[in-house]
This record gives sequence, structure tokens and C-alpha cells, in this order.
Amino acid sequence: MNEHLFQGDWHFPLQRPDSERQNPTYENLFYDQTTSGKDGKETFPKLHSLIRESVQNSLDARQKGEDHVHVIFRIQTMDNTEETRESLHTLFQRLTSPLQDGFHVEWEDVMASPIKTLVYEDYHTRGLEGDVGLFHPPQNREIPEDFFWFWRNSGESDKQGQLGRWGVGKTIFNVASKVHARLGVSCRQSDRKRSLMGKVMMKIHFYEGKEYEAFGTWCRFDENVGKNVPLPVESEETIAAFCQFWNIQREEPGLSVVVPFLREGIEAEGILNTLMSNFFIKILRGELTAEIIDGKSQFQVCRETWDALLPRCETELQAKLHFVRQILENKPPLYCMEWKEKRVPEYEDLKKYWEKEHSEIREKFLRKDPLAFRFSLVLPHRNGDCRGMLDVYLQASDPNTKNETFFVREGMLIQKGKSKKHFMGLVLVEQDSSENRMSDFLGDSENPSHDGWNRTNPQLEAKGWKNSRSRIDFILGITNFLERFLEKPSGEISENILEPFFSLEVPDKKSSFSGTFERKKIPERFPPTKYSWYYLEKKKKKGGFRLASRNPLQIPEKARLKIQVAYDIPQGNPFKSWTPLDFHFITFQRNKLALNKSFRYKRENVEWIPLEGTPPGNEIVLQIKDRSQPFYFEMTGFQKNRDICVEISDISSEERNVEEEPVEVRIL
Repeated sequence: MNEHLFQGDWHFPLQRPDSERQNPTYENLFYDQTTSGKDGKETFPKLHSLIRESVQNSLDARQKGEDHVHVIFRIQTMDNTEETRESLHTLFQRLTSPLQDGFHVEWEDVMASPIKTLVYEDYHTRGLEGDVGLFHPPQNREIPEDFFWFWRNSGESDKQGQLGRWGVGKTIFNVASKVHARLGVSCRQSDRKRSLMGKVMMKIHFYEGKEYEAFGTWCRFDENVGKNVPLPVESEETIAAFCQFWNIQREEPGLSVVVPFLREGIEAEGILNTLMSNFFIKILRGELTAEIIDGKSQFQVCRETWDALLPRCETELQAKLHFVRQILENKPPLYCMEWKEKRVPEYEDLKKYWEKEHSEIREKFLRKDPLAFRFSLVLPHRNGDCRGMLDVYLQASDPNTKNETFFVREGMLIQKGKSKKHFMGLVLVEQDSSENRMSDFLGDSENPSHDGWNRTNPQLEAKGWKNSRSRIDFILGITNFLERFLEKPSGEISENILEPFFSLEVPDKKSSFSGTFERKKIPERFPPTKYSWYYLEKKKKKGGFRLASRNPLQIPEKARLKIQVAYDIPQGNPFKSWTPLDFHFITFQRNKLALNKSFRYKRENVEWIPLEGTPPGNEIVLQIKDRSQPFYFEMTGFQKNRDICVEISDISSEERNVEEEPVEVRIL
């Protein structure tokens, strides 16, 4: 056993009587999805977040002057020798008690064979720069203090104009470890000095008769700096022994992170799919390369190997990535719209702006030519309005293709949206100049896992953005917005409208038909519903609807109404096509129901009723309080440039399995 390995130790601060008792909950912030691989094994539920957060941090740390970042994911199985087991027990013995008490994890189960480890390394990055003795947030944010932000802080970030925002991404390494720990070796670009440290996320726990806080640090102490300041191990003997034990090569600037006792379901195939589906822009542009290594597979991921690796991806993903590559390589000419008003443009504005090019654009779309649009919008800010740009790419696809729109910021996929028509979409937001602040704006709207743009994110107001809701709604609905623009008018006959979808030769001559068409009245897809004791009124100017009593004398006992809303679509059932990306009504805040404050509500003589099970986010249920009095309920705040469908169901006579008492739902 190498004694140099044990020059540091795990340190937990004592839980003070005047300190708030709080256990870490960062695991809940990350995207959770369990899928099955080709062999039927389930993947690690947070693999998506593990890959995204680790690569994102590396991209943000790219050295100035470097054209790309190289990352390595190495999954290795440790030799199950007596010496290895003894070394592991010595390294982690301080964690065995809190693991058992807080997570019901036995050390014997953790040490069960095989013992897997993930080593994540990045190159062409600057490493963890900054003062290793700094223990409070830096006053000068212009000087990089990467060491402080990575090892001594969670829940806050100093990043501006980059992918990261929340300061919790590095904790995904802890989540991926059975012992909730991460260890790391950094080599700084400035002086090539190496440092070694570790972090663990437990729960508040007792150890040898004393109570300790949840976060612990593997470190050393120096009384000259401060007896309570955890410092990294900088002994070259210890770092060399550590690198040899975990099979690390860290001589160049950058960061190597060890995830000991790796959770099940993290394998090379899953990493490859996640990496290619989330960073396809960076890979295809040559700004990101990667190696993925485990005992069974090894992949070299770069622009040159893209075609060879694409068949290893999921079938549905292949077509989408093929579309993205064609767009990036062909670079269709841009139709630019510089919108100078503070309000967001509406459909009629779009139609008027490109009035001359309207027919040309539609014909290109029908021929399946790729289309490119650039929108330049005003972004109101308390320190002075600025501008932001986004590029939108569309291409018609086959009717049987499952279509999606990719929303990408700074080369990383943020979210996907279903395309209602037969086209694929790509929305690109990039920080190409200091005058273009769209990436800053949308970055501040992202949630901690960076998988959505949230119009009610508190960071937007904190960072000074104003009138942000309408802009985010416009961006998220941009392809549906363009869909109307690309449609043929309902009364217009197109000779070649079926040409992209059928192999038919269209005669190059006019029709010999000399008669007249008899137009038949097409019935409405959603005929008006006839109500007895209540009526529904659309409020298109306000983007909403009003539900009110028609005759209070006819209101039944225990009167209840279920309201379901969806944005209208050209074909199909709008309620089946609804997704949370469109909107959502009710959320959960601290285990309590809360109404989405993006909408505005007015009501009289009605109360909310909890929905059974886990309902979709486009339904609410109302109960009439006093059946002898009139009532009304008004809801506004939907996108004004889109029609809504509202379905009202009288469920007064239905039996319910929940409490009959109405609940008061907070508006947050």
C-alpha cells in the first residue's frame, strides 16, 4: 500500500447550534430519464446530465487561442487485489458511517466486485486557476477564480456569456458515485502547478459522538493560511501516487475528475449517444473532440469520424443529426428580419416584412430546399436596451418522419420541441459579438440542468432583463410561427404541392377544365359546444378565455367543471399534441400546489380542486362555491399570435377519490 496516497483526509465542519440544518438536494435539479440499451440494461437515470454538465464546464474553460477542447471519458474496473481493497478502505473509511446512516448503504456492498470508476479529463483547457486559499466569493469577477468556484461553492456561479449559470453542475459527479464523492487533479495553465482535492455530499450526520454538516472535503490544512481553511494537496509525491492509482495522466493544463465506485448503467454506448445528440454543433464544427473508453468499447469522436459513428446512434437520432449536418455544411442564404420595435413581431408583421419574398420562400419549402431566417430583436434591460439575434433553419421532410425542432445555445442542445408540420427545425443562438446578447438573455432563463428556457426564471429579473416573457414565448414558438407563413392560403390551389411527397410528373401545361368549381362548406373541426348553465367566451386580444354562469338557478349540486386548453394546430387533435413546452398551469413548490404566474387569473365564486393522480399541465378543475350565486373564471396570458382550443367538461356527477374539500392554490 502506497503511503503517499494518504497525505490528505476527509474533513467535515461541525454542525453548529445556530446553523440551519439543510441536506443537499442538488440531485433533484438534474434531468432524470431512464432508458434501456441494446442489451436491455437500464442506463443511469442522470446520464444525460452527467455528460452535459461535465462537457459544458470543459467548454467554458477552453484556453484562449485554442480552436477546440478534447475530453476523455474512461470507465475502468479496478483490480480486486487485497492491496487495492486496503487502499480504498483507508481512503474512504471516514465515509462509511454517514453512508450507512444517511443512505442505508453498506460498505461491503460498495466494495462488492466489480469496482468501477469513471475518470473524466479535459485538455486545451486552463485548469483550475486562482488562489487556492480563497474562501469567500471574489470581489473582482474579472480575475478567474476557478478553484474557488469548483471546490468551495455550490449554487452560485461567476460565469457570464457562457454555458454554465447556476454553479451546481459539478455536483453531478457526486451523484454518479455510490459514495457521493468526487476527487480531482488540476494543472493550471498559468504556472503548470498541480493540485489535488476532493468533495463529498453526505447528509448531516453523527460521527464519534459529534454532529457534522453534510459537505465534506478531502484536503490538508496549513495554520499559516487559517486552521479552518481546507487546502488542496500539492505534494508531488502524493499527486503522482494518486494519478498512478487511478490511472490518470495529468501533465498538461486541464482538470481530471475521478468518480469512485461508479453507479450502474454508465457505459460507452450511452455516453456516445448522449454526447452526439447534445453537442452535435460543437463536434461538427471541430470545436469538440472526445474519447470514450470502457472495457468493451472505445470511440474516437470528432468531425472526421462522424459518419462512421452515426450508425451506432439510435435510429431516430440518425435522421435528425443528418438534417443538422446538411444545414451546417450547405449554409442556405439568410432571410433577415431586423425588428426595431420593443414588442415582439406578430404573424402579420412577418408577412408584411417579407411580402415580396413570400411566394419565393414558400416554393423553396415545398421543394424541400433548406430555409434560413435570422431574427434581430430588441432586448429591454434596466441598464439600457440591447439587441439579440437567433437563426432559424427549416427543411421539409417526409410525412412519416417524427419531426422535431432543436433549440441550441452556444453549441449545446437546450431543448427539443415537436414540429407540428412535416419539417425539421434548428434554432441557433450564438454569442458572435458583444452587441448580440441573445445568448446572455436565454442563458439567464435556463433552469439548473440547462434543458429549457423558462419565461418565469427569477434570474431574468435579477440580471436586469425586462419584458422577457413575450420574447421567450416568441422564440419557443418560432417554428410554429413560421409554419403559418409557409402554408398555402386555404383557397389557393398549388399545382406542385404534392410533388415533395409523391413521385409524380406534373404536366407543364394548363388544365383544360373550363367549368367552375362548386365550393363545399367544410364543417368546423371543433363545433361550438352547447352549454346549459355556463358559457365560454374567447378573449383573443388578451390571449385567453372567460367561463361564466348562464343561469345560476340551473347550477347542479357539487358543480364541478374540468377545463382543458391547447394551442390550435392545422391538423390533428390539439389536446393530444400539447406538451409542457407549450405552457403549463400548475406546478409544485415545496410540495405545495402553485399556479404558474405567467398567466393572469380572475375569479368569483369558484375554488380549485386537486386533480387525481399526475395530471397533464394543461388541465384544471373548478368547483362552484355557492350554486345560488353567479360565478365567473377568466384566464389570460396565452400567446396572442396563436389560437387556443378550450374544452369544458361538466364532471359534477363524477365520483372522486380525493378529498372533497377545495384547496387554495398559491399564485407564484
